[in-house]
Amino acid sequence: MRCDYYTEKSLVIKYISVKGRICEIETDKIRQRGYLSILYFDYETEEEKYKKYIQELEKTIKKYIYIKPIYENKSWLRPRYSNKYETLKKRFPEIRDFIKIYRKSDAWINI
Repeated sequence: MRCDYYTEKSLVIKYISVKGRICEIETDKIRQRGYLSILYFDYETEEEKYKKYIQELEKTIKKYIYIKPIYENKSWLRPRYSNKYETLKKRFPEIRDFIKIYRKSDAWINI
């Protein structure tokens, strides 16, 4: 079955490497399919149905496009983030210092 839109979420880490370079890693990428369930009335024309469908798709996609900061300006935005994301230095040994960490979400229409 064909989907209506795709969403993609990932964790982006900007850091200073052990060699002193500024680098970026995009990890934990998850792509999912999305479906709309819209009821159409019989008296609408095909063009009206398509316009409503596109409007609903655009409205839905806007919900899935965001950037959620986790680490900025040498501090964790919430104390619980430090416990959860400090393990990234063990997972990626080339990281010396974090510059910025954020969750990124994107979405697009599948037409």
